[in-house]
Amino acid sequence: MTEHPSSLLFSNMNIIQDKEDEPFVEQENSDEDELEKFEDIRPSKNNIPWPLSTGLINEEDDIEQFTVNSLEKHYVRFLLDLREGHLLPQSIIKSITNYFTAMLNILFKIIHQQATQSSNSLLIPLADIEKLILQIKTSMCNIIKNEYQFSKRCEEHFEYVAPCEIKINDQGDCGYYVPIERSIKNLLNKADVITYLIDNLNDNIVQTKKDLDLMLTYRDDGIGITNPIGPKKDEHKLTLYYFVIEDLPDVVRSMLQSIGLVGICCTKYLSLETNPIKYFESMINDLNHLQTTGLSVQSFNGQLHFVFSLLTGDNLATHKIGGFQRNFNSGQFCHLCHISYEFRLTPLTDISFLPRRVTTHNMHVQQAVKSFNTKPVAGVVGESPLPHLIGFHPIKSLPNDLMHDFAEGICPGFIRLLLNCQ
Repeated sequence: MTEHPSSLLFSNMNIIQDKEDEPFVEQENSDEDELEKFEDIRPSKNNIPWPLSTGLINEEDDIEQFTVNSLEKHYVRFLLDLREGHLLPQSIIKSITNYFTAMLNILFKIIHQQATQSSNSLLIPLADIEKLILQIKTSMCNIIKNEYQFSKRCEEHFEYVAPCEIKINDQGDCGYYVPIERSIKNLLNKADVITYLIDNLNDNIVQTKKDLDLMLTYRDDGIGITNPIGPKKDEHKLTLYYFVIEDLPDVVRSMLQSIGLVGICCTKYLSLETNPIKYFESMINDLNHLQTTGLSVQSFNGQLHFVFSLLTGDNLATHKIGGFQRNFNSGQFCHLCHISYEFRLTPLTDISFLPRRVTTHNMHVQQAVKSFNTKPVAGVVGESPLPHLIGFHPIKSLPNDLMHDFAEGICPGFIRLLLNCQ
């Protein structure tokens, strides 16, 4: 598995609150006062009820009258835990449901037998009990009838966000995208998430006063899947995209439930120049809407506004998303300056290189497009797949890959100097 981490940094997040919440953002309050203000909502890091509740039944259901619909909700949640938490296949899920319905039949027979042997008058007619159990059995069987029925119940009870199919060419090739705006909203609508977010902001109150950013880490992974009993030539490579809200505390952010899937697509479909632009179109629309309109959540008394700032990643992912050449053994291989491969070992004290500029880069993109992307123009092979993302430009929004530059550039060069000195 190869991982190309990148992060979307939304800077200048404006928090507009009502008057009763203004003391949280006022500059006059001391750090100690603000920390004490939220001391009562700080949860214990050793007992985090993530993502909703550790109990099997929500507290709001305890004060309501149970119906067949509420039983269906909890049964769907039980099946979700089996499928997503324990990775049980659909055939096992159906087998469990069949056993449950069989036990309900046995339960009714026991009730019927006890009722016929009892001399006391029945408060509930057996016909009504039988009708209720039949209704429950029918509801349980309908849930696992097919994938559509199961997804429909998840949308109804748990605000499940179904992935959208994106056709990227006329041959029927497609990828899938989970609306990131709805995913973020569903995540932030949970009261515990906002609590952890505010708590983490208060723990870092000095830094957050200077930098009111809401940062999302955006990652893409390349994975290979194959039939374990089939030939290796049937292996399929997929590209996955997902995000994490970085402003959550470390103990929460590191949980699997904190990772949100954004999209999945066959890697070979994204190799053509025009396909990534079509695939990222829906994602760009969501990100632009977050910047222009903002986001309101039920668990927070205010409006969140975002501004795109940076997209970071390793050199290969950066060049791919920026429209630069993807090989580093020829030509102008750097996305920050016009250094040539033949001068890569020349000390900077003996030579200098022009940094890349927005105007010249746009000219290089036009030249590369006119040549049908047949060869790089000053290291540029074409247009970025994010041309309409507000605030993004390949020259301004793609910083250095510090890890690889240090491990594969500075360290080897430094070691060579040490060896030459000896």
